[in-house]
Amino acid sequence: MIVSDRVGCAKDLVTANNGFIFSYHSATHLQAILETLSSETLLKLGNNAKKLTETHNFEIIVTAIEEEFNNF
Repeated sequence: MIVSDRVGCAKDLVTANNGFIFSYHSATHLQAILETLSSETLLKLGNNAKKLTETHNFEIIVTAIEEEFNNF
């Protein structure tokens, strides 16, 4: 994942293990990130991001919200 610091979930979902957060106001920062990426790095980050989606998908989130409402 490569997202700007304006993406609401960036701090919750993006780590050094699965991607990068770049400054919205800095094309230079985004360019620097892109220039560091290799095929090996992309594969590693992609695999880690995929693992994250296994616990943060729509159905799981909806179920968690429903459970919270049922606990009231």
